[in-house]
Amino acid sequence: MLTLSVGGQGPHHDMVALSGALNLAPEKIRVLNPMMGGAFGGKEDLNVQLPLALATFKTGRPSRLMYDREESIRVGVKRHGYQVAYEVGAAADGTLLTANISLLSDAGAYMTYSPVVLSQSVEHCTDPYRFKAVKVDAKAIYTNNGVASAFRGVGAPQVLPGIEQAVDDIARATGISPFEVRRRNLLRKGDKAGPGFPMAENPILAPLLDAAEAGSLWSGREAFKAAASPFAARGVGVSSVWYSFGLGSGAEAGATVRLTRRASGRYLLELGVPDVGNGNLTSFMMIAAEHLACTLEDIDYIMGDSFGPNSGATHGSRTTYVVGNAVAKTAKELRAKIAAAGHNDDLVVEASFIPEQTEQFVFGMPHIAYNYLVQVMGIEVDRLTGEVSVLEVENYVETGRMIHPQNIEGQIEGAFVQGLGFALYEDLILQAGKVMNPSLTNYVIPSIRDTPIKMTTRLFEHPDVTNPLGVRGLGEIGLPVVPCSVANSIYDAIGHRFAKFPISPEAVLSALKGEE
Repeated sequence: MLTLSVGGQGPHHDMVALSGALNLAPEKIRVLNPMMGGAFGGKEDLNVQLPLALATFKTGRPSRLMYDREESIRVGVKRHGYQVAYEVGAAADGTLLTANISLLSDAGAYMTYSPVVLSQSVEHCTDPYRFKAVKVDAKAIYTNNGVASAFRGVGAPQVLPGIEQAVDDIARATGISPFEVRRRNLLRKGDKAGPGFPMAENPILAPLLDAAEAGSLWSGREAFKAAASPFAARGVGVSSVWYSFGLGSGAEAGATVRLTRRASGRYLLELGVPDVGNGNLTSFMMIAAEHLACTLEDIDYIMGDSFGPNSGATHGSRTTYVVGNAVAKTAKELRAKIAAAGHNDDLVVEASFIPEQTEQFVFGMPHIAYNYLVQVMGIEVDRLTGEVSVLEVENYVETGRMIHPQNIEGQIEGAFVQGLGFALYEDLILQAGKVMNPSLTNYVIPSIRDTPIKMTTRLFEHPDVTNPLGVRGLGEIGLPVVPCSVANSIYDAIGHRFAKFPISPEAVLSALKGEE
């Protein structure tokens, strides 16, 4: 038996991949994914799994592998670099008419998840807005750069700033509120989204837009801007985005969960998916306890083990949505079995949940449902240094049915910081395919000092109609909205659009001097 304990996002996926690579029967491989502090898509690929397995398989001895920081930055998978162009036409009343969109994705030297990332980009590139005509030209190309793969937001952070800046410019050109332009153009149930697939439900953005427009930051924006120092400029911007959850049409195999009621009266919950720092275990335990009419303390668990039931992987904002519904279904069946049994012997139930989706556009697209977020942001630009500071943020989030509100807030606020890195700080410098800044000294990530002094997150609970629990997956939507808001806020402050993320202090200074 070959056993790996490794940072990964799907033990069954890793087991199958290792089986093929080593020509070893799957039942002779066991993969364990212990709890970890984060993954964000970077642990979906076989990063350390195969070298570890190969060393132990060939030597018959235990092996251990850990990348240091420089190795991780140099050889770890990265988010796809994109070249994006948007041409958006609108009527004088703000009605969106046409969109001509070009997306060029840098896949690096290998395919990995590039088709998935590109399809996600195409699916989300027009946001939840209605157009009369849309053309999307999207390609992923092989290059001599490092391997590009999945990263939180999967293709959306690269494209959503294009449409959100265009909508902001249309609002300014027509003299209509940016909230009203968005409201007028929202898709409705049955409408076809930009890439051509029909909407299964009405996008629940209008109440979020209403609340954000009435919020203190937007309504008090003139006072906020007037409070800037003589050497600074302030701006307030808004953006609204959608993001899918689950794996999309034809790609979601569902999840299987096992529950045991022991003779002692305790329960054992077994799941294949790992908790990668997102807190999904807590949600699973809460769902099980609710349907079993017990407490969390009554439930033991085993998770992240390929010897357990195949619950899929922890990615795609899918686990509360798919695995959570499997837990609920299994718990209901076990409770009914307990009621019928009339004795205290061990009872076991294994059940599966697969989302029902009849519409298939291309493999993995579209998704069965979406979640929605409106963000209002207040920033300050230092005219002497070009530095941009985010001072205040308001998030308005459609949650579906809430299982763990505190965890939702944590996901949104944690994703915000990563989005801030994308928008303002993180710039991988490549020369002839080599990483030139492989340390946290010159690859800059945001710290706690870069997070806004004031951040509020308002949660709106509207159960999703596509699943029995009514939940939505919220692990990723908090990231792609951030570069949209940053770009619109900076424009409000200094009246300049930038062609590249991150928006560096040097680029801001050049714009202020009229050089860019």
